[in-house]
Order: sequence, then structure tokens, then C-alpha cells
Amino acid sequence: MKKTIYTKILLFKHRNTGLLDEPWYLSENSDVASSGADPRYHFFHYGVFENRPPNPGFQQEVYLKQFPKAAAFPFGVVAHYALYGFKTYAPIPPQPLTPQELLLDYWGWISPLPVYPVGARGKRITMVTSGIDSGSLFGGVGTALLFSALLANRLGATLRLVAQDGKPDASRLSEVLRANGMELAVPLELAHCPIPGGAPIAVSEADYFVATSWWTAHSLMGSVAPHRICYMLQEDERMFHAMGDLHNKCDAVLRDARVPLLINTQLLYDFLNHPKTGIGNLSNRAVWFEPAFPMASRPATRAPDRPRKLLFYARPQHHARSMFYTGLEALHRAVSAGVFDPERWTFYFTGKDIPNIHFPAGPQVVFYERLDWTAYHNLVGQMDAGFSLMHSPHPSYIPLDLASKGAVSLTNTFGNKSSLETYSGNIITANLDMPSLVDGLSRLEAAARNDQARLEHWERQRIGQDWSAAFEAALAFILPKV
Repeated sequence: MKKTIYTKILLFKHRNTGLLDEPWYLSENSDVASSGADPRYHFFHYGVFENRPPNPGFQQEVYLKQFPKAAAFPFGVVAHYALYGFKTYAPIPPQPLTPQELLLDYWGWISPLPVYPVGARGKRITMVTSGIDSGSLFGGVGTALLFSALLANRLGATLRLVAQDGKPDASRLSEVLRANGMELAVPLELAHCPIPGGAPIAVSEADYFVATSWWTAHSLMGSVAPHRICYMLQEDERMFHAMGDLHNKCDAVLRDARVPLLINTQLLYDFLNHPKTGIGNLSNRAVWFEPAFPMASRPATRAPDRPRKLLFYARPQHHARSMFYTGLEALHRAVSAGVFDPERWTFYFTGKDIPNIHFPAGPQVVFYERLDWTAYHNLVGQMDAGFSLMHSPHPSYIPLDLASKGAVSLTNTFGNKSSLETYSGNIITANLDMPSLVDGLSRLEAAARNDQARLEHWERQRIGQDWSAAFEAALAFILPKV
């Protein structure tokens, strides 16, 4: 009852005061923005009593110093501010920053990795990455982990995994290694080292480092000698960023010839080594490898009356190279054109933060989010077809995963990535214009129903299944440097 009275008082009191900065309030409260609620209604009925600041000038600590009794106000500090202190409260103006302070604020996340020296107790391979948990042990992080484990095994060295974004969780590590035909035969250490501000990690002259991104490479180069680092490059990471500061910083790291590169696929190597698209001559500082798919399996015999299954890689909030909305538009057009019979097809959207989508008069959509390693591969093994677009010269793992299990997949061309038939005849490529993608989906649908041709392509495919063989050239390149 009292809240209702206070709400009426506040609405009357603040008709024209400017207490509530509505655009700012919505930007700071995503739940309010996504609900479509009127910000004025939400703040005066709920937000004020939930201690949600109404404008960027309100600083609770500063307000409490000026109005100490507000701490005991039964409806919260923000309600006290709105009722009593709004006109007399004087926020402390921000102090001007020095260039060094502003640059540290912007670039702090790629500051030098905090380290302290210790005496050598034997060789150690340290892999530095953003995060290590069951959801991150796919793709690039998983590949770097497999290489680091193989390198440590080969040297009889301790393997240390350093995560920057959160405490590393290696509970599924053994499962991932076994699924990829590998076991860790050396001691394992885990460390959490957020940047900036993390507790330093011990480093000796016997440590060798594996960077997994341009930002981890940049951090490492600020702390240890470049000759003690290798950088596993699994994408043209400049494409993660629009042209500007981040793109320029990334480009500089990629071009730094002091750090050797292990490049994921010859396609990416050739793109990065090209005089027009590349990062300089790579002949003496880089080696490429092709990924392996040990969980490959012969296509299962399908009951003729069973609906076919199509996997769509659905990560709308993923890196800029992920083309969810282009793919969705192509699927929508193909369904509207009758390419996929809803009685004969089911769509499986897998990824993260997937919108709740349905295709009117089209196939049913089943959603799978945040799958662990085993669940993901079990799902892929059930598919007849897959659709994944990546604005990248790298083939990406989704088409290769699908082809290794006998499914047909469609992906896009990009630069020198004009065809992926050298991997498998079950991988179809199409240009990124909409008519080409819809035509590609039509070809995909027909190919997925041709079980005999799919099996023949699977039997002749050239997708590796052994990571030890896949990494042999990379190991020969790095071992003399360790």
C-alpha cells in the first residue's frame, strides 16, 4: 500500500524534473528493454524500489556520504534520492584521465600476462586461452588442447592450462582426449589468471607457451621472450573485428615474425600467405596442419519412411564471421519454395542463444543448445544434412564433422575457398548471394536423399582421423624450439 502511495507521489513530483533518463535506463536494464515495458512506468512502479539508478549521474556511494540516513530508508537508497535528495545531491564530476590511464582502460585486457620467475623443475608446456570448461572444449580451444597435450606427452613435460576469463574446469578433459584417441601421460596443472589484475603465475626458463588467439599471444609477448611462444592460428582473426583499433592491433600481432605460427588447414595458410590477403611471407615462420576427426563413423542405414534430419549451425551472437541470419534467410526461402517437404524433413538448430523460430507450413524445428562434446557428436551422427555458413577462408569444423559421419553439408565459398571436395564429395559449396544459397540447399536436399552416393563419397573422403598424424609436421616444426 505504501509503495503505491510513494509511486503516485513520485510520478507527480517528477513530471518535468529529468530524474529519469529513459534511453540510459533501457540501455542499463536489458530485461526492461526486452520486455517492451515503458521505462517511465517500470522505474516508478518497480525500478525505484529495486535500487535501479535512474540516470548515469547517480552514484550510490557518493549519495550515502551526503545523505547517510538514506542507508536506513525502508524503500532503498534510490527511493530516498527520488523523494528527498534529487535537487540537492551533487555527484562528484569525473576526474580527467591521463592518456596512459585511458589506454590502460581500453587495452587492459591484453596487458602482459602477470608472471613471477622461479627455478626450473623440468619442462612445462603452458597453454593460455580465454576459457576452459565443458562448453569451450570444441573447435579451436579443443584443437589447441590436443596439440598441447601431444607436445607435453612427447617431451615428458608437465601440461599447464591457463584460463583468463574464469576458473578452468577440466572435468571433461579426459573424455575429450579419449574421444580424440589420446590420453594425457604427464602431470596436469590448472591456473586462473584474469587480465588485468590476476595473481601472477610461476614461470621458469623451462616453460614453453602455446597461445590460442591474438590477444593471448599479445599478453604472452609482454611477459616472456617470443622464442618461447608458438601461436596456434585457427582463423584469420582480423575478421573478428571491424576496421579500426582492434583490427589493427590484431594484424600487428599476426605479422610479428618472432612468433612461429601453427595454422589450421592449408586453405587458411594459403589465404594468409597470399600477397593481397595475407600477413607476410610465412614460408619460414609457419606450418599448416589439417584437423582430424577420430569420431568419424560409417553412415547408418536409414529406414526409408524416417524423416530426414538437417543440422543448422545457429549462433546469432557468435563472432562476426558466423552468418546465422544469412543462413536463416536462405532456409526460409528454400522452405517457402517447397525444397524441404515438412513430412520428410526435421530441422535441428544447434548452438547458443537461439531465437524461438518456426517455419510456417515447413519442417519442425528442434533446438539443442550448449551441448557437451559427447552429446554434440551423438547428434551429428544422426544427421543426413547440415548447413553452416562462415565468412572465412577456413572450412570450419561443422562441414567436416558432418562429412566424417556420412552426412551431406552445405557451406559457402570465400576467397580461395571455392570448393571443399578435396576433403569430401559430401561437402557442397555455394556463393553467398541468396539465389546461389537457395540453389545450394536444393542440391543439398537431393544429395541427402541419395544414400548410395553419400556412402560412396564417405568411402573416398580424405578427412583425417588421427591427431598424432595430423600434428606430425607441426610437432617437427616446434620441438626444436622448445
